Amino acid sequence: MSDRYGRCLSATTLMLISGCCALLFGWLAEISLWMLIIVGLIYGFFIVADSAIFKAGLTELVPAHAMGSALGLQSVLGYGITVITPRLFGLIVDNYSWGWAFSFLAIGPFLGVVCMLLLRNHPESWQMANGKR
Repeated sequence: MSDRYGRCLSATTLMLISGCCALLFGWLAEISLWMLIIVGLIYGFFIVADSAIFKAGLTELVPAHAMGSALGLQSVLGYGITVITPRLFGLIVDNYSWGWAFSFLAIGPFLGVVCMLLLRNHPESWQMANGKR
């Protein structure tokens, strides 16, 4: 998908779907088990689908001499967020509800969408996916 339609467009689409699933998922627990399962399966797929696109895009934008550092920094930031998020999620569940906790998780994908749209408008984005942004 990202080779055909572009890295930014593909990542944006995947993050929009992931963010919408996060907004819905926690609230569905009180409404419908079947909808919860369906949205959960979709969410489970789309929540990780953008990771490979970020790695591919990074390898196309970063100079070869800095590639290892850039990929390492990306991994550190990604895992760092993964360490902090469950604690914040737990605090929100304890003080509010599952709906609010999952809605909190939508912040990341929606910020990612903004960043991808900014990158897509950047001239260097033409270096990705053979000019497909």
